[in-house]
Amino acid sequence: MKSLMFYTLIILLASGCTHRQKHPFEVFTHPVSLDSIPVFKKLDKFLAYLQPDEEAGWIARVIRQEKGFFKIILPQECNIRQKKVWVKAGDIGTIIQNYDSVPIWMYTEPTTASAPLQKITSSAIGCIYGIQDQFVLLKVTLNDGTCWLGWVEKQYLCGNPYTTCN
Repeated sequence: MKSLMFYTLIILLASGCTHRQKHPFEVFTHPVSLDSIPVFKKLDKFLAYLQPDEEAGWIARVIRQEKGFFKIILPQECNIRQKKVWVKAGDIGTIIQNYDSVPIWMYTEPTTASAPLQKITSSAIGCIYGIQDQFVLLKVTLNDGTCWLGWVEKQYLCGNPYTTCN
């Protein structure tokens, strides 16, 4: 099952498909560590290293994805002059918000009709590797230390590390 997800990820990232977001999707930078991350003016044109905000990453909006990158809009107070930049998949994240401990399913494909992969029963941070319709491809390390890659419905996600998004 994990090899199927790995190959799905490779195909998604290598396919070169371009996908514009109908509605910008809120995310945050620096989901795993507060180390600087590279940002790009164009897919192949390095711009600068983005430092995190004081406590966590910057809240941003995804407006496009292409070839394993996401085009995001950074907030005005961010330390990078250009606000529309590209970041690599995995350098932005979201929170699976599960404050009621109800099962939130991670799926093998971006549809609830696909096979359930893993049940998530507590809140967790996920690194974003793809967005398709109402689903987001996340890599998540759960409280028990297991790492999963799968699709989660957007309705369970919060792109703001400072609030609960309720």
